[in-house]
Amino acid sequence: MPDIKVPRLNNNDDSYILVEWLFDDGRDVPDGAVVAAVETAKAVEDIVVETGGVLRCDTKPGQECQPGDVIGRLFADGQDVPRPVPVHTTTEPEAFTVTGPAAALVREHGISDADLRGLGKAIVTKGDVQALVAGGTDHRRTEELGRNQAAVAATVTESHRTIPQAFAMLRIRATALVEQRKAARLATGQVFGALELLVAVLGDLADDHPLLYAAWRDDTSIYLAEDVHVGVTVDSGNGLTIPVLRSVTGRSLSDIGAELDSFRQRSTTGRFRGDELTGATISVSLANYNDMVASVPFVQPGQVAMLSLCGMQHEWHPEAGRVPYFNLGLSYDHRVVNGRGAAQFLRAVKSVFEDRAAIQRISERREP
Repeated sequence: MPDIKVPRLNNNDDSYILVEWLFDDGRDVPDGAVVAAVETAKAVEDIVVETGGVLRCDTKPGQECQPGDVIGRLFADGQDVPRPVPVHTTTEPEAFTVTGPAAALVREHGISDADLRGLGKAIVTKGDVQALVAGGTDHRRTEELGRNQAAVAATVTESHRTIPQAFAMLRIRATALVEQRKAARLATGQVFGALELLVAVLGDLADDHPLLYAAWRDDTSIYLAEDVHVGVTVDSGNGLTIPVLRSVTGRSLSDIGAELDSFRQRSTTGRFRGDELTGATISVSLANYNDMVASVPFVQPGQVAMLSLCGMQHEWHPEAGRVPYFNLGLSYDHRVVNGRGAAQFLRAVKSVFEDRAAIQRISERREP
């Protein structure tokens, strides 16, 4: 009778939510099948069983589960399959769900269903019950941050705790970008913007600036990147995520743009797989609001640098007239990169963005 246990899926979350079972209760499950999906703060992950059997679902979709929890069992074909014993029942069973660890505290302290219902939560956790036991008297209005924002908070805290971060920013004149973008659109219908070009440029600059793509190892050494994978922030109102474009060196702007569009569309549902959110060697924080002058991103744990792409601005020049520009910021791990290296890297990006011929060469790339 193999137990179906929840594995530890990341280091940030202590619990997950069971999203769905892929097989109905009592159905045969083949060897090596994906039997369930659980949601972490950032992604949806599959639960795979090595050995098949007849499924018994012990946990309902929507319930919280922790690493190591048994959420179901598989029985040999022909074996009697006992029904699961509910962890907790109430007079209104659909009003809320009590997790296993929370239910144990409920029984221990004799907490009533009315007290639990008064929490106003669909899922009552161990922490909620502990707060009831403590008898907190703070009656101010509260709102849950949500799992995604809690994960962001944990990552920001870890970044500030472990990475001595510095910041640099420079101004990039966008005339060449605007002109070449217009020319490409009229000639071939190709559409790209500063973000697509920045991702492509990051792929091109890795060999000349390897420290910006490295990862901290210890006080005397770093890990050098073997490929360039660029994380890009996406937030469509369902929480911040940073999906990763893989192996960007040499990719066309159209290909990069198509993948970025896919990220934006999928961010509306918040459904990214875990492997799509990991492995970046450098990241970009998108802050391209028209009136956004500066943005200081935090360096992602496991990386050395994160850029911020700010919104397009305009200034008047007597000779040139109305000139577009934007600010590009760079947060970097000062243990690995010094100010001179950061400035050289930003200037290398700037030199491409202000060279129309260089932009044209990149825009004319085709996939192999």
